[in-house]
Formats: sequence, structure tokens, C-alpha cells
Amino acid sequence: TFCSNCIEQWIDDDNNSCPTCRQIILIDDLIPTTRIVVHLLDRLLVQCKICGQKSIQRSNYLNHLNKTCPQQIISCLAQDILCPWKGPRCLFNKHYEQCPYEQIRPILMEFIQDNRQLKEQIKLKGINNETITNDTYEYIYKNIFQILFNKNFLSSVEKNWRN
Repeated sequence: TFCSNCIEQWIDDDNNSCPTCRQIILIDDLIPTTRIVVHLLDRLLVQCKICGQKSIQRSNYLNHLNKTCPQQIISCLAQDILCPWKGPRCLFNKHYEQCPYEQIRPILMEFIQDNRQLKEQIKLKGINNETITNDTYEYIYKNIFQILFNKNFLSSVEKNWRN
């Protein structure tokens, strides 16, 4: 018994035989297994290929990878505001406590909201969209850079963040 994705990939990679016994097979020859076999297989204990943890029930393997595997590579929660950090889950908390993107999230969200409102006003008034949009972006970028490079501001954000 093979996982359908795995055996189909095997065949798609120009292998026309069973990976175990080498008998010639085609995708059309494959048949789904019964629920009983799937339940038996799901009880098997497997080892995580990423962190090495043993004794994970096969049925819980994806849950382990998606929620608890300490070595699984994850993105920062601030990826929605372009934080580029990716790293093992075990280092996430340390990163997140110091994430500069998360520290300036309130300001960025305010700019994003203002930008949406300006776009809506432009749309409603039927003004030359390209000119206004360029002016808006220039205004936003100037303000963002002023904020990002203002050390007093960043230290106050950091103080507020830690309190």
C-alpha cells in the first residue's frame, strides 16, 4: 500500500514499475485501499523527518508538522506586513518578541487604512487616479521613512510594546 500522492509522483517521474517488487504498473492499475487498511496504517508510529521525534501516530503526523514540530520552518505572524523572517518554530517566540515589523504594526495599519480611504475617495470623486495614487504613495513612504528612522519614536514603540 502506498500513499496515492507518493505512488503517482513515482510513476510521473518515469518509473513504470512498483517501487517494491518492480512489477510493471500504470496509474490506471491503481485502486484505492479500504478504510480498514487506512485505519490500521494510521495507527502506525512514525518518526518526524524534520525534528526526529519518534512515536508519532501516522494519523497525527500532519498536525505535528503544522502545529508542534520545533524544527518546522514557519513565517513570522507579521508576514502580512512584509516581515521576511522565516525560521524554526523553536526560535519563533524569540523573534516575535523583537520583531520590528510587529512593533510598528499599529502605524503601518493606520497608513494602510488611510490609503484605502484615499483610494475610495479617489474612486468616488472620479479624479485622475494615477496622479493621486502616486502623490499618496509618496506621502506614505515619506512618513514611513520618517517613522522608521526616528530613533525616539522607535524606542517609545519598544517601551510601549514591552509594557
